[in-house]
Amino acid sequence: MILLEADSVLFFSQKDEASFFRNLNEISFVKKVSGEGLRINIVCDEKDVDLENFLSIYAVFRRYEVSCIQLQLLLSNMNNDDKNRLSEPSMVWHADIFG
Repeated sequence: MILLEADSVLFFSQKDEASFFRNLNEISFVKKVSGEGLRINIVCDEKDVDLENFLSIYAVFRRYEVSCIQLQLLLSNMNNDDKNRLSEPSMVWHADIFG
């Protein structure tokens, strides 16, 4: 299991906050989402990561300005074709994930 962290996420309404948690919980490899002070802990099973769900968590992180660099931790068990696509420098998410 891998722990991702979302620190000091800014929500604009209760519905916005509910949407954040709902979107995370709909991702198959996300096993638990819990809050601890200003930090939200997101427990992920890296064995269940596929390209579609990886891009889903990227979209949530990007929308709520959560650090995407930590998403690199999820790449270890993905197939090589998906890893190659994600690491392609011309892709829109490359700078967010790989710096």
